[in-house]
Amino acid sequence: MGVMSPSTHRVASGHAEHYGGKEKHDQDQDNIAEPARPLLRAAQAHEVSDGLSEAMDGVGRFLPVRIARVHDAHAAWTWLPLDHPSRAVYYEVEFGISRALAYQPLDVTHAPARRRSYAEAFIVHRLGASRGPFPL
Repeated sequence: MGVMSPSTHRVASGHAEHYGGKEKHDQDQDNIAEPARPLLRAAQAHEVSDGLSEAMDGVGRFLPVRIARVHDAHAAWTWLPLDHPSRAVYYEVEFGISRALAYQPLDVTHAPARRRSYAEAFIVHRLGASRGPFPL
């Protein structure tokens, strides 16, 4: 399978039937860049998915492991070599969970950066832009 952008990737025939013949589209896919590296082969994508599955079950629930494996699956666009039309369908079919649930650990890792930007915005608002930059 060649590299496909999110706008050109279409539903694989097996998934079209699963979703009543309608193409499911992940809205976030329109807002992301092409993968930083070539797409994985199907066997490699299965390995990434297996590691992610382990991280979601039992002992693998250790949060840093789960965060790393969700990040790896996301960065590698694992859903494309496995013929899923979107990340949302990938998480639903492969793991039986929503994409939002799979991404919760990543959201947690972004929280400190968001808090810092909120704090900087508050300081600039209170003290005025002429007094920055502000080391936190």
